[in-house]
Parts: sequence; C-alpha cells; structure tokens
Amino acid sequence: MKEPRRGRIPRVTIRALRAGIYSQHRTPVTKENHNPSFWGTGVPSFEDETSTLYQENWMLTRAWWYTRGWIIGNSRPLQREFELWRSNPLWYMHPILVEDCKSRNGCCGRDCGCCLDAQCANSSAGALGMGHCTLECGCCIRSRGFELSEEREKFLLDRFSSDD
Repeated sequence: MKEPRRGRIPRVTIRALRAGIYSQHRTPVTKENHNPSFWGTGVPSFEDETSTLYQENWMLTRAWWYTRGWIIGNSRPLQREFELWRSNPLWYMHPILVEDCKSRNGCCGRDCGCCLDAQCANSSAGALGMGHCTLECGCCIRSRGFELSEEREKFLLDRFSSDD
C-alpha cells in the first residue's frame, strides 16, 4: 500500500514564519551598543513595542492559516482528519513528532519536559504556541553549549527547508 503523498509548504512561507519567530528581540552586543548611553536613547516605548508585537502576531497568525489552508486544500476528509487530530490537547506529542524532536536533539530526548509542558498560546487562532524545539529553544541552547551564529542558522534553514 502506498503512503499518501505529502504536500510541501512553500519555501517563502517557511522562511517568513521562521524569520519572524527567530529574529525578534535579538540585539547582538557590539562596541557601538555596549555603551550604556546607547541604551538610553532610541529604546522603544512600551506602546511602540506592544504595537509592533501585535502586528507581528497578526501577520504570523495569517501565515499559519494560509499554510494550513494550503496543506489541507479542498479535501473535506483531510480537513476532518486534521481537525480530529488537533482536537486532542496533546496533539503535538504524537509519536512521529516526538521522534522528530528527539532526532534533532530537542527536549523530547531529555528529561527537562519542555515539549510536554508547552503552554498553549492564548489567541483566537487556537493552540499555535504549542510545539517542539526550534533553533532558538533556550533549553536546547544550554544543552548544546552555544548559540548558533546567523551564518549557521541561515545555513540550517536553507539546507533543511521542506521545499525543493
């Protein structure tokens, strides 16, 4: 029996999601910004940062729904299967997803329980905040002992993107 053919998420969508998730709130320390007077000027206000985060959340939510629609398409049986799978509160702990996380040296392969204890994002889009380790997982960074440079992160994202 043949396995059903899996759709692929467009590279543009994957990169947009990853860029938004991975690049936020990372200001590398340089000689220019190490000076304390640098931090006193140009720091965004709470309202500005809240507005920026709200806009980013809106864009990422739309990207998620676009991607979901692209994967499911017009297939009613596939849509019902997807909704049934996601109706389980621990949908993200499916053995296939856990094995994938373990194989990437993620938290499922350690006793920290980060993936199992993932908190649900409180949004109108549902449980978008649940999932497994990313390149920016703090627990994984501590475990591997270093943070990825931008060059290495870009290499990994380009090399292992799910698009041809």
